[in-house]
Amino acid sequence: MYLVLLDQDGQHFLWPEVVAVPEGWNTIHSFDNWQHGVAYIRGLSLRRFQVH
Repeated sequence: MYLVLLDQDGQHFLWPEVVAVPEGWNTIHSFDNWQHGVAYIRGLSLRRFQVH
């Protein structure tokens, strides 16, 4: 299981569930495989840079 974490600077990280989450970071999503987590974070990055 992998977690998508958000740090204080607004950066996202894919983190293995078996490793303690750093203090001050928030879990925003979880995935059962690494590839889905990577796709989710990439999607967030693409949406951030789209022109509206």
